[in-house]
Amino acid sequence: MRRALALLLPVVLLLASSVPAWAAPGDRLWNVRYREGKDRVTDEAIAIVTSPDGSTVFTLGRSSRTWDRPSSVLRAYDPADGALRWATRVAGWTPRDLTVSADGATLVATGDVLVTFVPDSLVDTDVRTVAFSAASGDVVWTATAGEGRLDQGRAVVATADTAIVTGRLNGTTPDTITKAYDLATGDERWTAIHGGGGADFGLDVALSPDGTSAFVAGKMGKFAAVTSYDVATGAELWSAEVTAPDGRRTDAQWVSVSDDGSEVFAAGHTSSGDNIVFALDAADGTPDWTTVVAIGRQDISRSAAYSDAVDTLFLEGTTATWDAELNDYVYTTTVIALDTTTGAVRWSSPVEACSWNGPIEATPDGTALVVGCSARVPVGIAMIALALATDTGAPSWVSSFGGGRRSAGATDLTVAPSGETVFVLGGLGLDAGDVVTLAYAMV
Repeated sequence: MRRALALLLPVVLLLASSVPAWAAPGDRLWNVRYREGKDRVTDEAIAIVTSPDGSTVFTLGRSSRTWDRPSSVLRAYDPADGALRWATRVAGWTPRDLTVSADGATLVATGDVLVTFVPDSLVDTDVRTVAFSAASGDVVWTATAGEGRLDQGRAVVATADTAIVTGRLNGTTPDTITKAYDLATGDERWTAIHGGGGADFGLDVALSPDGTSAFVAGKMGKFAAVTSYDVATGAELWSAEVTAPDGRRTDAQWVSVSDDGSEVFAAGHTSSGDNIVFALDAADGTPDWTTVVAIGRQDISRSAAYSDAVDTLFLEGTTATWDAELNDYVYTTTVIALDTTTGAVRWSSPVEACSWNGPIEATPDGTALVVGCSARVPVGIAMIALALATDTGAPSWVSSFGGGRRSAGATDLTVAPSGETVFVLGGLGLDAGDVVTLAYAMV
């Protein structure tokens, strides 16, 4: 999700460094806040991506009123100073993921649209995919697919000429739906329905480096599942089901592919709350290894990341522990690094600055892992951004934003292609809050 197939189109970074000479690693370069409106409007942060050449930062959000259909809010910023270049609002649907094409010309978002609407009740939804011009924010095309009562688009990726969406088709039984669209016109190229007779759901999608195969991760009944498709035709190449060693239910909420295209990595959780990570042979789906990582009781895994530069997978989870003296739960975030060849844990690092986990991403050179999270502060809850060394898990810088009488939390983040800047997207406020975008220096 949110990944452009950059290897299909070599990118030359023409921009000069956007990090001021005075900035040190972890310094906040700028922040931008917006609220689409007042009067019981709820604004939510969804996703953030950069153009392949690093010249623009794009954020996707949702704005809704209790008596109206939700809308998507897509905004483009200058990465140097956060100046707004354009903003586009599309009414009537809930966006869930965003990606940018390899040439940087097109943005594609997917989610679901309300077909039948009753205030405060989701009666019927279809999968909705919308393509936008990255230069202006204008809508290029819109596509809708649906069959059941609560169909949903969950993740999207794009090659040089194709957008691929996955999610759920809730017909007689919930099945995974994957659709391919012509990136220029929105014409449907193929549709693949994959079902195992249970509650099936496509939760993430990744592309092979050469753009010929798409790998859809999710769940098939009680198993985690990854299915490979031919991008040109939609033909199913293979499908693999993975369960925990103890037989507990599992899912796969994240998927990535090694830079040489030989391995597929997926991560999710088991019904007992543990994290599960596994590797498959990209050619035929043969399992290479499976690792169950129990950080502690009531693990909550939200994010995973992969760095080919250091052959490492990263997981982030939060453990809830009951504190009798406080008469409340105490939350602790831990980041874990795993060897991509064996699945063995390389290091485990408690992150003292974080109470609740959030998004993570490795820098392009693989030297640092950037973490977005939230934490209790003396008054309220603050949004935290920090960087860890990928070889040891030791923190190199920590920065805090928000708190006071409001809560704040990170929803998504992305590192600039140059590796010089990290952009963090999150929310500020409990109800009807603002969406905030922050830029931090990495070097």
